[in-house]
Amino acid sequence: MQAFDVRRIRSSVEETYAWVTLWFRGEGRNLQVLHVVCSNVAIGGSHAKIDHVYLERDDQAAACYDGAQLIKVDRTGIKVQLNKKGIKALELSPSFDLVVSQNQSGWQKAQRVFRHMSTCPTGHAIKVADSGSA
Repeated sequence: MQAFDVRRIRSSVEETYAWVTLWFRGEGRNLQVLHVVCSNVAIGGSHAKIDHVYLERDDQAAACYDGAQLIKVDRTGIKVQLNKKGIKALELSPSFDLVVSQNQSGWQKAQRVFRHMSTCPTGHAIKVADSGSA
């Protein structure tokens, strides 16, 4: 499984959605980005496709809803398992780790945001280790 070091993290809980953005060192010198977004409210109806976690790389051309099989967050980082839709849209490996140092700026807040996302109607792919581990 590939592992990438996270270099920068930003996150927030807004009125209708929550998001975490991670910049990581991929292959080459440039930082790569992964945006993870989920709605705080159930969408349903004709908008059922957006009733899942939204993942985006560096622009909307490399993005999808329902591309994550699992996003597992613990105190050391994030394990991502993509399904076929996520692999194709994001052009990433089926599974990879985003490794975060404990003193990384923004990491504690991002863990809280991921915990919030895991309780949202659209956050069923997000799992957060219990408090002793995250």
